[in-house]
Formats: sequence, structure tokens, C-alpha cells
Amino acid sequence: MERRTSKITAKSIQQSGLPSDYKKALAEYIWNGFDAGADTVSLDFNANALGGLEHFSISDNGSG
Repeated sequence: MERRTSKITAKSIQQSGLPSDYKKALAEYIWNGFDAGADTVSLDFNANALGGLEHFSISDNGSG
């Protein structure tokens, strides 16, 4: 299966109709992968020297 990656931004969450609470929104993105038949859902992130989040992505091998 093809692996797809989506960039998650405040704007993409707002436009998607997902909840504005980040925990609920992340859960929706993760479950979307499983709903698409994914065997694997990956969460990748990088933190800066102060512990702040620099990059965060969710990818899966599901269809759609």
C-alpha cells in the first residue's frame, strides 16, 4: 500500500471540520488511518532545544 503524509496545521484542522480541541483532532486523524484500512499509523515529531514542538506528522498506509 502507498504511504501518504498530511501536513496538519491549525487551518487544515479548521477546514476539515474536526474538533478544535487538539487531542480530539489528533485522535480523529489517527483513527482516519485505521478507518482507511491502514496496518500502520506513524506519529513523527521533532522538538527544539526548549522542548517546543517543531514538527509533527501522522502518516499511514491506508487507502484514501
